[in-house]
Amino acid sequence: MGERAIVVNTAAVRATLNGMKLFLRLVLIISALLIAACATAPDSGESIQPLTLDTGFPYRPSPEAVYGELPEPFVRLVDLSRLRVGMTKAEVLAIFPDPRTINVSPRGLEVWEYGFAQLHFRNGQLANWFEIGRPRGL
Repeated sequence: MGERAIVVNTAAVRATLNGMKLFLRLVLIISALLIAACATAPDSGESIQPLTLDTGFPYRPSPEAVYGELPEPFVRLVDLSRLRVGMTKAEVLAIFPDPRTINVSPRGLEVWEYGFAQLHFRNGQLANWFEIGRPRGL
């Protein structure tokens, strides 16, 4: 039987190897530059501040933290069980008129604050609510 000869184009192999070497060198240089850029501190002398996450909900301290102990004859004149997710603002205003404040977050969450609860609206409908500072024993 006859032996088969394998013909290798050495010029093509060398060109491919040189191209691979060049590519690997570029990757190494770019990686080194990226690592160096991440490791350097800002020139202004300021420290790097951690990234804060915007959840869309405004921070509100508890009433106990703001006012201390709540007064004894603290009577809730409203019943939060009447609320339902999806209620319109008009329906909520019919039950609980005149919120103390209305805040709108950058993400479009509208928060109505009462002395007893926070009501959260998205797209004009009640999305959630939180009772605030219910006294012990009620």
